[in-house]
Parts: sequence; structure tokens; C-alpha cells
Amino acid sequence: MKQILSILAQNKPGVLSKVTGLLRRKCFNIDSLTAGRTNKDNISMMTIVINGTTSDAKRAALQLEKLIEVLSIQIYDRKSALVREIALTRLRPHNNAEEKKLLVEVQKIFHKEIYRTNDEVCVELVDTTLGLDNFLETIKKSGIEILEWTRSGVIAIKDRR
Repeated sequence: MKQILSILAQNKPGVLSKVTGLLRRKCFNIDSLTAGRTNKDNISMMTIVINGTTSDAKRAALQLEKLIEVLSIQIYDRKSALVREIALTRLRPHNNAEEKKLLVEVQKIFHKEIYRTNDEVCVELVDTTLGLDNFLETIKKSGIEILEWTRSGVIAIKDRR
């Protein structure tokens, strides 16, 4: 099971390395990691997805809290947080009308088209991890050629609804 750790830390050189090094030493496998500044220039947010149980996530959080640069840690499950991931993909639809129709329909749901040439289309997708996985599987089954695919990793904030 995947656990989401949202870490607020000082925005200083080496902090990301300390966090990942600690998780490595404690044998946590990082599935996804994103980091960036927050609305406060001196504070960064890291969103780390680890493989493990809720108990494992709590154990990781207790270890991370010992780092001076770590200001706070939240543990989210996918029900208590707004979770998104970004993917960029270059696709080559063939001349098959069904493939092109499928691509148009799927794009309406998932993406923003970045560019289109005669033989490829590049799209930006923003969705949940499962949504991106479903998009990829749909494209694979359709026969549309995937030229290149990259994902950002998970970002998450508390869902206050």
C-alpha cells in the first residue's frame, strides 16, 4: 500500500538529500518524490510516496521529525487529500479512424494539448495516479504508439471539503 508524506521543511541546500538519505537508511522505498517552494520563500514542501502500511508511514514521520530542518509532516491517505500527478506524453496516432476518435475522446477528459504535427500529438495530463494509469492503459490497448512518456510524481494537499 502507498502512503503519502507531506513535509514542510526549510528551503536550504542539502535538506532534500538529508530527507531521502534518512529514508534510505531506514529501508523505506520511495515510490514518488516531488519538491518545490511554497508561498513562503524560505519553506519548501516535499511530497513523498512510500510503499508500506500506515504504521510504516508513522515510523518514517517520527524519524523525519528528528531532522532540524523539518518543520512539520502530514500523513495523507488518498481520501483525506487532493492528490494529483502531471504527465507529458508524445503519441503517434495511426491513420485508423477509430484510434483518432478514441484519442480525441480521451483527450477531452484528461488533457491539454501542447502541440500537434502531421504524425504526432503531445499532451499534458493532470489527474490522479490511477487516472494516469488508466489513460496509459487505454492508449496501449488502442494501438496508438507512445513515443515518449514522463510523469512528475505525486503532489498532495489536505482536502478541506
